[in-house]
Amino acid sequence: MLQIVELEKKHGEKFQEALEKADLPSLSIAERRFMREYVYVMGPVAFALDLLQRDKNMYAGYLIPTVLSLERKLSACRLGEDGQPLKYCGELVNALLEAIRKPNRFGNYITDQDLSMATCLLPCFKLHWTSDSVQPMELKAALLVQLGALSDDVPRSESRPMPVSALQAQESEVANMDVTAEDDFFGFNSYRRTSSKPNDVMETAAEELERYLNSPFTDQTTVESCYALRSDGTREYPRLCRLFLKYNTALPSSGSLERLLSRAGHSFSSLRNQLGDTTLETELLLKVNSQFWQK
Repeated sequence: MLQIVELEKKHGEKFQEALEKADLPSLSIAERRFMREYVYVMGPVAFALDLLQRDKNMYAGYLIPTVLSLERKLSACRLGEDGQPLKYCGELVNALLEAIRKPNRFGNYITDQDLSMATCLLPCFKLHWTSDSVQPMELKAALLVQLGALSDDVPRSESRPMPVSALQAQESEVANMDVTAEDDFFGFNSYRRTSSKPNDVMETAAEELERYLNSPFTDQTTVESCYALRSDGTREYPRLCRLFLKYNTALPSSGSLERLLSRAGHSFSSLRNQLGDTTLETELLLKVNSQFWQK
């Protein structure tokens, strides 16, 4: 339907001529308006579904911000593109907004503590995703409690802070970042953060958390730079990395697993139905991770 609406908008006369030549009935004004309203309303829904089902840079912490941003976008859709109330799809907007908060939909997930912690551990969200003035303080306190339990287990070599030169390079990268469709969906361009300059002394858990929360605004590509093991054997946020793995290992959608099973179907065909479990698993893992071993 999106393609039809775009064609009708850009090439209205040619589109009508094509319908006539194909001996198809022309679209009435009411039908065209309905399709435009439907695409306008369902656009954010489609974007949210595509986002949660992607393979790369997707973690459990994306679920709550995606649902809240979708809710905000749908609320704004009550007024059409022309600024007037929707004529045909107003009830659709109301039904979607009502369904989002139902317990058997996303109502329980929005208030889930573990998912909230997972969201805070994503550098693109931190504590900015909630409009509640009290919740950020509660989540920060909860993170401190979790970090406190890990403090004695973190090797000293992992607690080395980022050099100032590297931090300045990161700030420069953030300053030149373009606003993408995803940034617009989440409202990332509405805030920026200033960074606190780290020093060379050993950090406590509270100092590591404070440095993380005050680091410059980052986009989705910086998860690895925050938590990956660097060449010198250290991590930028060693304690937070452990919490990130604890809360963000799960995926918010089964889309990736369904694609994995689909690939398994190509390997386990009627001509190869005698493959053993270990052979099939090994072949499948090699196929989906080919970028790590193919040169």
